[in-house]
Amino acid sequence: MKKITNVFLQHSCSYTREGIKSILAELNSISSINVVAEQKQLSHDLSWLKPEQDIDVFILELQSTGNNASERLSFIMNILPSLSPKVKVVIMTQLNNQGTLKDSLLQFNNVYAVLEQPRTLQQMRQCLTKILTLPNNVQPDTVQSSPIVM
Repeated sequence: MKKITNVFLQHSCSYTREGIKSILAELNSISSINVVAEQKQLSHDLSWLKPEQDIDVFILELQSTGNNASERLSFIMNILPSLSPKVKVVIMTQLNNQGTLKDSLLQFNNVYAVLEQPRTLQQMRQCLTKILTLPNNVQPDTVQSSPIVM
């Protein structure tokens, strides 16, 4: 019996969300994937995020504009781990964040990948395949010398 993987998807671009959902549909042979929620923007009202959902993979966009970066980082560091302690976070950025920002994001215990856009669907597929095949008890720093970086 395949493991059920609950995925939350947040990205401002509907085409990107559709592309990610098509990849997740392809990966159903690895795990039964259930997209529990999909949002264009991450709402300040967190009533949609319930502990009983038990989210396994949280894919979210870190936008390069706006004032929400600190709120999102606080969400990733503080709120999300308390509601879904074993969640594997994939952060998608709009900038080429080589260096300090990417390194800082990868220091969070629940961040498994930082993907810079534009990325091809094949690169996203490879990243999600790696994440979906990891056991729940594997921490990012034990996967390799560093988390999955693409």
